Formats: sequence, C-alpha cells, structure tokens
Amino acid sequence: MDNKFIEHKDPTTPIDLGNVPDLTTDIGNLYNSLSDEEKNVVMAKFLGMNHVPVDILTFLFDDYFLGGEQITNHGKGVFKYWVEKLQEIFPSPIFNRYCYLSFSGSVGSGKSFISKIIGMYNYHKLDCCTNVYKSVGLAGGTKLAMAFFHANFETSKKDGIGFWKFILDQSPYFRSQYNNPPIRLIPSGPQSTGSVLGSQLIYTVN
Repeated sequence: MDNKFIEHKDPTTPIDLGNVPDLTTDIGNLYNSLSDEEKNVVMAKFLGMNHVPVDILTFLFDDYFLGGEQITNHGKGVFKYWVEKLQEIFPSPIFNRYCYLSFSGSVGSGKSFISKIIGMYNYHKLDCCTNVYKSVGLAGGTKLAMAFFHANFETSKKDGIGFWKFILDQSPYFRSQYNNPPIRLIPSGPQSTGSVLGSQLIYTVN
C-alpha cells in the first residue's frame, strides 16, 4: 500500500544531549536555594496539599490546634522529654523522620498519650491534602482508617478512640477542617465489634 508520507520530511528537531542542561542538577540547586518555608510550600504542593501543615510545636502549643486547656494546656501537659522527641520525629511539617516508632518506659511516662498526639498530627497532614486518596496512592473510595489496638477492648474504645474523638470535638481546628478526609477511627481488641479488615490502615497504635 502506498504511503503518502513516505517522502515526508521529519518535522521534529533532533536533540543533542550534549547541549541539554542537567535538569536534575539545576532543579536541585534551585530547590536548595529556597528558604525552609519555601521548601515546605513546594513539597506541600507536590504532595497535593492546599495548606502547608503547621510544625509540631505549633500543633502542640497553639490554642487553635491542641494548645487548649482541656487538651495540652498550651503544651504544659506534655513532658519536656516528649516535646524534644517530637521535634526529632517531625523535623519539618512535611517529612516524618521515621515510619515506625517503638516506645518503652514505665507506666505513666506518656507513651500512649504521645502516640495518640502523633496520630492526630498525621491526621492534620492528611487533612491538608485536597484528595487524600491521590496523595497516599490509593484508589478513590478506599476505606481509610486509624486504629487503636489494646488487650482490653473497652480500654481501646475509651482511652484510644475516645481521646481522638475528644480532640476532634475540642480543637477549633478539627471542628473546621480544611478537606475533612474520610478517615474512620476504629478501636480494636478481644471481643471488638469494629474491625480493621477491609480498611487501609494509615496509622495505628498497638
């Protein structure tokens, strides 16, 4: 079969890779020249956010977030040790230093309390995403969940999920979230009626 384009001149322009700038290096240099605040804005946009999350200290101390008297009392209700550790865990509002954390210590040292605070901080980050499914790489409509596991189901329900719901009710920010991500809070333990099966766990306290 005749091809009428057989004699057609190729209209594209060949690229001489030797004359193309190293975009990786140039973009890296440009990014490194930004201030920390500007870097956070760039990364937030890259992750599909329409708000830059606040830093962990603002989250703890500001009355708009968890600083109210009923929650952390302007941060006074958080041991200094944990305030320092939280800054290590969250070096910026965008990045977490660790994917998994294992706390040890005596009863009453604040392990569970801080675990729940961390959960709500990650919830805040997800709320800054315009489409949380796209940002975390899951299909739309997937069941998203945060769970609190305990050997005693009633403790899981009261001290775990109950505290999270208390924050949702008490914090001015959580009462008027940006994008209101569809995240279920699930207690789990022996004889639990709620189940995380079929859900995508995006945060859990065990």
